Amino acid sequence: MKLFAQLSDSQFQMLVTACVGVALAALNILQSWLQGQSTSRIQTSVEESRKDSKEAAEKAQETARTVKQSSEKRDEKLNEIAAVGQVSHGLLNSGNIAQLKMQEKTLWKLANLTKEHSDLADAEAASQVVKDYEAEQEKLNRKVADVMTEGCSPRREGDSKKGEP
Repeated sequence: MKLFAQLSDSQFQMLVTACVGVALAALNILQSWLQGQSTSRIQTSVEESRKDSKEAAEKAQETARTVKQSSEKRDEKLNEIAAVGQVSHGLLNSGNIAQLKMQEKTLWKLANLTKEHSDLADAEAASQVVKDYEAEQEKLNRKVADVMTEGCSPRREGDSKKGEP
């Protein structure tokens, strides 16, 4: 206190003012440094966020490509399965119609030989079975053709194609 006692009031005020000025300057320097640190951290965070966003966008694009490729492969496989089904269907039905026609022919030969009413009725019934089978087969063939042209999505009775009422 003796040091300050020798100072006049104006000198003391100048000393206090100088000390306050030095303290304020130190605080300004500290504040500037802290702002610089914050700005640097914010810039780093922004850059990291941009990088993360870019990586996420790239991953999303890669996922979209993968999904598209998987869908295309799935559609190819479904079309292959439908084609095999159509060929199998045709082979099976050609065998069935051949057998029905042989039976019809045999029954007509028997009916022509015996001339019996029951044999004639059997032969006529066999002819009707062949006609009915062929009509049903034609309907089924149209449905199979629809499935093949619509990408393996069979329509059920009562369903309509796109754009039809």
